[in-house]
Amino acid sequence: ELRHELDTKEAYPYTAKNGICKFSQAKLVSNVIDSVNITLGPEDELKYAVALVRPVSVAFEVIKGFKQYKSGVYTSAECGNTPMDVNHAVLAVGYGVENGIPYWLIKNSWGANGGDSGYFKWRWGRNV
Repeated sequence: ELRHELDTKEAYPYTAKNGICKFSQAKLVSNVIDSVNITLGPEDELKYAVALVRPVSVAFEVIKGFKQYKSGVYTSAECGNTPMDVNHAVLAVGYGVENGIPYWLIKNSWGANGGDSGYFKWRWGRNV
């Protein structure tokens, strides 16, 4: 049976290692209403979803240098192009422009100590 409930990060903390699922029905706090897969295509579809529907789960490849991000708009020339390159999940929560550079506002899943208080700005149209 496919279920769509979620735990809090306190109830199910990220451990960065393989292990056994510690599911607990009693600790569920949220339900996923529905989902849509936007794989490849115009970023305008993602912009529409983030602006008018809800935050969007995004997966990408963490590359060399990304873990050192602290502020500004992040960009990189590196980009894997196969599903096997994807190794990290985040949440697109908004978008904007900084110093003329359009970006996605992304909530990272590594907690508030990483990036810019747990968020980063990823350059729109570049390796996303």
